[in-house]
Amino acid sequence: MSGRNPCLQLVQDAALAGLAVLALSGCPRRAVREEPTVSVFVSGDISLKLLPMAAQAVKVRKETGPCVWVCAGNALADRWATAFGDGEFQVRALDAAGIDAVVLGEEWLELGTERCRELVADAGFLFLGANLVDSLGEPFGHPLLVRRFGMDELGLTAGWLDSASAFLHQPGVEYTDADLSLRRTVLKLKRNAGVVGVVNRPGPGGSVGADFVIGRTADSVLVVEPPQAADRLKRLDLLLAGTRILDFALVEEDLTQFEPDSFVAAAVGPLVAEADSVGALTVVESNAAIGPDVLTRALADGFVRGDIDAFAYDMPIASGTLEPGTITRGELVRVLKNPGRLAVLELTGRDMKELFDRKTVTVEWRGALKLRRTKMNNTYRVATTSDFLDRHPEVTAKGFVFAEEQSWPRAAEFLARQGRR
Repeated sequence: MSGRNPCLQLVQDAALAGLAVLALSGCPRRAVREEPTVSVFVSGDISLKLLPMAAQAVKVRKETGPCVWVCAGNALADRWATAFGDGEFQVRALDAAGIDAVVLGEEWLELGTERCRELVADAGFLFLGANLVDSLGEPFGHPLLVRRFGMDELGLTAGWLDSASAFLHQPGVEYTDADLSLRRTVLKLKRNAGVVGVVNRPGPGGSVGADFVIGRTADSVLVVEPPQAADRLKRLDLLLAGTRILDFALVEEDLTQFEPDSFVAAAVGPLVAEADSVGALTVVESNAAIGPDVLTRALADGFVRGDIDAFAYDMPIASGTLEPGTITRGELVRVLKNPGRLAVLELTGRDMKELFDRKTVTVEWRGALKLRRTKMNNTYRVATTSDFLDRHPEVTAKGFVFAEEQSWPRAAEFLARQGRR
């Protein structure tokens, strides 16, 4: 019989088709469809005034496909909003903007663990931090994020890599090995999500088995460095197929080219206006300029009251001069290096003597304590600024708590009282 068996022909055709599919699978950067599976937006430091434009950039992209938006920088970089809203303004604004996650960095811990917990609980987005846990070993924030897009899945996790951060010595938060914690989280994500990204802050850090890194790393892996300017937004377009990235494109968006999203602007506008309004309130009228050294000595005396026995500093707590005329709350916050909460340490008299022996450290005592000799076995409550903690890790390691209230209102009250004399 000279004709070919039709059944055999079908088998051969199927085999050739299978070889063609295998050949195509060896071309990882060859897109099999025009639109990406998902776009990952990455913010650096957050400016409330630019947030409506960032939201619009994400909204425009969402018209063509799914998006995930994460802040890999300092979400509390807006100084006035942080001082006058104590973190609440940023949480409300980011909620309105629709961000998916922020990295749980030390700027949130500087608010104190109790305040930070309140904000984490109130937020509609996730605080990613795989290696920060509470005193019971439970995640302080959220270890991971998973988003599904049809048949494809994307997972994200983040780690705070600075184990030497002074803010990790306050009660209620503990640092666990970042590399180990992130590797475990990535493995867990790999069981639930096809492609996984990790945010390293501050970098550089390892890729820990993830498919791409947001931050800095020396590993040979797809890397997205967060934008350096607040008016920029990075966008990573990913074409996914199961556990593989078939193709990608990296774009930097210029937020000044976008009109503000009207809904987000309506939510953020009043918050910015409130911060501006509080910042414009008068503290005191001054006939002379108040330099950093004078302001430091005056406020050190004002901070030691109530249950605070002493105030310790080794550098001026102000970075600029208050000019003659009307001193506003905004001007005061501008010149204070740390307008947020004071750190309170419990130190023995022996610890205090060690501080005295450091010629660069000045200790201002409260009231009658100035005239008494320090007793070696007595315990004293000593307030200081958060940057002092960084410069004196051996003191910080003894543990501390952040004050319940921020320091700038107390500073404003003291200056106003002095001005009335």
